[in-house]
Amino acid sequence: MKKVSAILLCLLLLCGCSNNIDLIGDIPPDEDLTPVKGGEVRLFCDVPDTLNPIVTGYKSVGEVMYLVYDGLFRTENDFSATPVLSSGYSANAGNTQYVVRLKKSIKFHDGSDFGAEDVVATFENIRKVSSKYNVNLSNVSSCVAQSDGSVVFNLATPQSNFVNLLDFPIMPSEAGADAYVIENRYFTPIGTGKFKVETMVPHKLTLTRYEDYHGDKPYVENVSVTYVKDTSIAKYSFEAMEFDVITTDLYSWGDTSMSGDFATDEYESNRLTYLGFDCANTVLSDASVRKALSTAIDKTEIVTHVMFTHAAPAWSPVNPNAYFADNDYVHTVYERGKAKEILKSAGWLDLDGDGVLDKYFDEQQLSLSFNLIVNSENDDAVRLASYLAEHMLQEGIRLNIVGLPYWQYVAAIGNGEFDMFIGRTDISNDCDVSFMLSHGSNKNFFRYGSSAMEGALYNIHVAEGAHGIKNAYKSFDTVFKDECPFVPLYFETDAVFTSVRIKGDMNISRTGVFTGMYNTFVKYKD
Repeated sequence: MKKVSAILLCLLLLCGCSNNIDLIGDIPPDEDLTPVKGGEVRLFCDVPDTLNPIVTGYKSVGEVMYLVYDGLFRTENDFSATPVLSSGYSANAGNTQYVVRLKKSIKFHDGSDFGAEDVVATFENIRKVSSKYNVNLSNVSSCVAQSDGSVVFNLATPQSNFVNLLDFPIMPSEAGADAYVIENRYFTPIGTGKFKVETMVPHKLTLTRYEDYHGDKPYVENVSVTYVKDTSIAKYSFEAMEFDVITTDLYSWGDTSMSGDFATDEYESNRLTYLGFDCANTVLSDASVRKALSTAIDKTEIVTHVMFTHAAPAWSPVNPNAYFADNDYVHTVYERGKAKEILKSAGWLDLDGDGVLDKYFDEQQLSLSFNLIVNSENDDAVRLASYLAEHMLQEGIRLNIVGLPYWQYVAAIGNGEFDMFIGRTDISNDCDVSFMLSHGSNKNFFRYGSSAMEGALYNIHVAEGAHGIKNAYKSFDTVFKDECPFVPLYFETDAVFTSVRIKGDMNISRTGVFTGMYNTFVKYKD
C-alpha cells in the first residue's frame, strides 16, 4: 500500500511513474505528529436505499456502514484473517466444519449483549435476501450456536481460508424481517463497531465514537456522512475540501482534472484481468502451444504502458500479496522472439509467407491466427487487446480483435464463440480460484479439464494451517504453469484519496476501506 502526495499523484496519473513514492511537500510527515483524540471526518455516500449493509445496493453505503458494524473477521491485504468479534477458530481435518469462538462482554450500541445467536440470525437472514454476501456463504449447509457461546459453520464441501469470508456485518438478532427489506429507508443501524449513530436526517448521517468499543478505539470523535445524488458533486466537494475521503470508484486512474491538497493510499485489488483460451480449439488444446503463447506477453510492460503502473503483474491467479503466494516461482519469462523460437522448434513455420506461423494437422494447414473477443465498452480492455495484437504479431501470432458491446461479449464467452478473450474477474477474499478451473464449473469458460488440476484444487481446499496452505498453492502453481489454461495478466490497483486534514494510517483491508480506521486522526499536538 502506497501513500502519495497530490503533486506526485498528478505526475503518476499523467506519466505512470514508479509506485515507490513517499509523501512530500510542506505538510509534516504523519509519523512526526502526535495524535490527539477529537475532531471530525467528513464522508459521503449515495442516497441510501437502506442503511442495512447486508442488503443495500450501494457499495458506498456498505463501506460507510463498516464504521458502525463489525464482522467476525477482517481480511487483511495479505489475505490473512484478523479476528474482530471472534477470538479465534478451529477447523476439522477436512475443512468441512469451522468452530468460531466469540469474544466476551461485547455490547451493541443499544446496550444489548452480542452473542452467538446474533451471528446465526445474521447468517439466516443473509440466506433469505438478495445480498452481496450470498455467494460467500453459498457453501455453508448450516450455522449453529453452541452452548459454550461459539458458532459452528458446517460446509457442504472442503474449503480452506473460509474464515476470510466471515467478514460480513453482524446485526442484532432482535432485528426483525423488516430490517432486511431494502425499501426500509427508516432502518436505524445498530452495530458493535467503532462508531454509533448519533443523528439521522433525510440528507445526512452523523456518527460518534463508541466509547465502549471492544477493540482499538479511534482517535476521531465524529464522522459526518452526507448523502449525494450525483457523484460528480462529490468530486467537486472533495476538491473544495468539503469531504475528506474519495476512492477510485469515482476518480478513475488517468483522471487528470484532480486538484487540491490530498494524498492517496494505493492498494492491489482482487480484480484479475487475464487472456482466456478456448482449450477445445484444435490448436489451443495443446498445452505446449498455450505455454508458448504466454511467453509472448510482457506483463511488466502491459502494467506500465497499458495500465499506467496502476496494476501488479499476475504470474498466477493467486494474488501476489497473499501470504501463501509463491512469488519466487516464475511462470514465464518474456524475451522477444522466444515464443517464435519455441513454436518453430515444435514444427510451426510460416508456410505461406504472411508472417503468421502455420502447421499441418491431418493434411490440413492451420495457422496461429485467432479471434480475440473484447468488451468494446471497457477502454482498458480495448487498449490491452491492441497491445497484445501488435506484439504477438512479432512472434508470428495473429490476433483478430472482435470488439463487442458488453452483453454481446458476455453471451459470446458463455456460448464459447471465441478463440481467445480478454477476461476480468473478482476473486473472493478466500483466494479460491476453483470457480474458474474446476471441470464443469459455470465460470470455467475455457472448456478446460484436467485431473491434475482437480487434484491440486482439492489439496488447497483441505490444506491445514498456514504451512499446509502455502505448500498446496505451490503445488497448484506447478500444475497451472504446466497446463496454462489461461494467462493471468495483472491485478488492478485501487486507491483511497484523503484530504490534507487526514493524518495517520487508514489501515485499508480487503474487507473494506473503513474497517481499520482507528489510527486515522485529524487533531494533533503542535
